[in-house]
Amino acid sequence: MLAPSSKWDNRVRSPSSIHHMQRELHQYIELEKSHIEDGDIEVLVNIMRTFNVCCDIIKDEENKLASMTTDGAQW
Repeated sequence: MLAPSSKWDNRVRSPSSIHHMQRELHQYIELEKSHIEDGDIEVLVNIMRTFNVCCDIIKDEENKLASMTTDGAQW
């Protein structure tokens, strides 16, 4: 839904793909806010929050992996 495979740059976890998915989800949530009741808006906000936390975890893991690869290459 957020990133059709035709839009991937061969790495769905790449920074550009993650940024694209965050933007798509944000736009979707903003659109949905106008169609739902005020009490349900928090559900949408939590979806975005959860997605962003997951993206942060992925970025951190990618950075750790890159660091380990660089450190390993120095030996």
